[in-house]
Amino acid sequence: MPEPAVAAESLPPRGGRFRLPSRRATIAIAAGAVALILAIAIPVGIAVQQSNAANARYDDALADRTDAATSLQSLVDDADELMGFAADYVVIADDTLAAAADGYVGAEQKAALAASRDALAAAADAVTGFDTTVPTLGERPTGVSELDAATAELTAETPALTSRADDLTTAVAELATEMHGTMTAGDALIATIRPSADALLAANYSAENLVHISYVSVVDSVEASLYWSGELAPEIANYVTAAQQLQASHASEEAQKAGPLYGQRVAVEAFARSIAGGVLLDFDWAPIVNGYGDGNGYGGYSTWNTAAPGYSTVSLSNSVAELWGVNSAVASLVAHEIGHSITSKCYDLFSTAFDSQDEVWATAWAIGMGYSEDGSGESIYGRPTDAQIALTMQCR
Repeated sequence: MPEPAVAAESLPPRGGRFRLPSRRATIAIAAGAVALILAIAIPVGIAVQQSNAANARYDDALADRTDAATSLQSLVDDADELMGFAADYVVIADDTLAAAADGYVGAEQKAALAASRDALAAAADAVTGFDTTVPTLGERPTGVSELDAATAELTAETPALTSRADDLTTAVAELATEMHGTMTAGDALIATIRPSADALLAANYSAENLVHISYVSVVDSVEASLYWSGELAPEIANYVTAAQQLQASHASEEAQKAGPLYGQRVAVEAFARSIAGGVLLDFDWAPIVNGYGDGNGYGGYSTWNTAAPGYSTVSLSNSVAELWGVNSAVASLVAHEIGHSITSKCYDLFSTAFDSQDEVWATAWAIGMGYSEDGSGESIYGRPTDAQIALTMQCR
């Protein structure tokens, strides 16, 4: 506190005695000092209050803006992660559509997958084109006016950030929906492969045994591996390759039996398959088989293999086809040859009860099936016992 001033006339004369100011003067001096203190303190208090209020306003605006920015950044992070999966889905769909050649999968399901892939790509483009920048926050100002200006900026940024977050939420939800739709369409396509494969197998019945067996093995293996992943396209490609090999083999076999006797050959082969108990059959046709054919009757010859699932090759003379539907005895010859073929299915019975006697077994089997005319084998190999015939009836 400054020392109070003293009027000049109250000072003692040089060399004189000092005289204290009066009580009234002292009180006046003290009141002046208090007034001065109050005059200084009031503006300082107002400034502090204004600063506190400005800081509070700034803090409130900052909290709202921070919440909005945090929400937007969280959505941006989620979108980035989802975009990675979406890109994978588009690639899987592209590769699958390329591998799923027409005719080997459901056409409607393939078209649906292509449409879903396009919709997913469009949804991904929408997210990619979205402004995902979250504005950086400047340093906190100190002055009241600066705080108020910054508060206004924060307040203006908050709804914009919230609006962008809402838009991104919509875009990400659409992306997730299209991803699910694409995977669902892929699963629907996968579901058509087994029925398509079975239909192809039935339509290409003349394919060679080993090609048939390989095809079934591939289809079984592929079916177990068919699910929505990066391995889907290679598995489908394996299936398509096997199916094309099956078709090529069928076409080759069909070409070999083409000609004037084609219809009869097909009928003979269909009959043979109908009584073969599921044993796979290859057919070879020739003018002479086993010494018979043309003007010298009709002949047949069979080989069989017990390797799973069991298969056989049946050779028949052209005369079998010529006489099919004309001479019923040729059916007994075919039954005898299938009796050899079916050994692969009932090898244990054949090897024990018949002591591996091929011709006795085949003859007994043909007779047991009801084909006992000339050609069953009886005229050449003799008639098997009734017990033997009955035993073969266990093998169907």
